[in-house]
Amino acid sequence: MEDLVKQMLAQTQMLQEALAKQAQESREERERAETKAREDRERAETKAREDRERLEAQLREERERAEERFAALLAKQTGTVPAQNGEQLLISTLSNRIELFNYLPEEDLYFQVWYKRYGEIFEEDGKEVSDPAKARLLVQKLGTTAVPVGQSACFGVNQPKAYLEHRLDRMTPRQFHRISEGV
Repeated sequence: MEDLVKQMLAQTQMLQEALAKQAQESREERERAETKAREDRERAETKAREDRERLEAQLREERERAEERFAALLAKQTGTVPAQNGEQLLISTLSNRIELFNYLPEEDLYFQVWYKRYGEIFEEDGKEVSDPAKARLLVQKLGTTAVPVGQSACFGVNQPKAYLEHRLDRMTPRQFHRISEGV
């Protein structure tokens, strides 16, 4: 029986050793799996970080190129657009605010009355506009009945409209004001 007990003890010890070995192998396998998972996670995080950094660099480069293109376009526009375009825009704005003048003596619509109404637009709002441009705007606002054929009676001048346009091109704001007062 002693042999049997020894044999059973030996088998138990072998089983314990086998179980310990199996447990050790299991721990080692779990550690290897955890290590592999950690390495995979770190690789994935590293790759994601590298991808994010690469994408951010690409976006930064694209933004810089876009800013350069925008700056070049802006420089091109501001460099090639004559200063007069700003004046033309202002003239267009002023023109939209000023009604057409038609000489209607029966309704007491003389140039002086019309100019009293719109003179401030010419003089104050249009102070950045050159005098010849103001004169052209004024001539544009003369309706077909503004100047009777061959006469400029509404201005107190007996001159054709072509001469009036020529003269208005050379007028100063003070001269406009004097016309509006009938001087």
